[in-house]
Amino acid sequence: MREPLCTELSETSCTGFSPLYATHCRFPTGPDADHQKELDKLNGLSGADFDKEYMSQMVTDHAKALSAFTTAAKDTKDVKFRTAVIKGKTAVAAHKNMAYDLKKKL
Repeated sequence: MREPLCTELSETSCTGFSPLYATHCRFPTGPDADHQKELDKLNGLSGADFDKEYMSQMVTDHAKALSAFTTAAKDTKDVKFRTAVIKGKTAVAAHKNMAYDLKKKL
């Protein structure tokens, strides 16, 4: 499961999207309060409990990201950025589906 994600992320960063995103997006310097809470929760888990909670969070986070990509694709006026966002949205949707399928198996 990890390999497709790593490959796609590497390809995305190598195709010039990073400068486009940097122009249009603010990147966090650390986890927000909700993600820190989830990280703290995960740090207290192990084994199957960790796997289930982690995959649940991956599904949730990818659904939120997909929503953000959808909004950005609809709202942006920058054609190059829209193209990058649509390609990113496609990858996020695929990752959400992979996470969901894996979660069902746990």
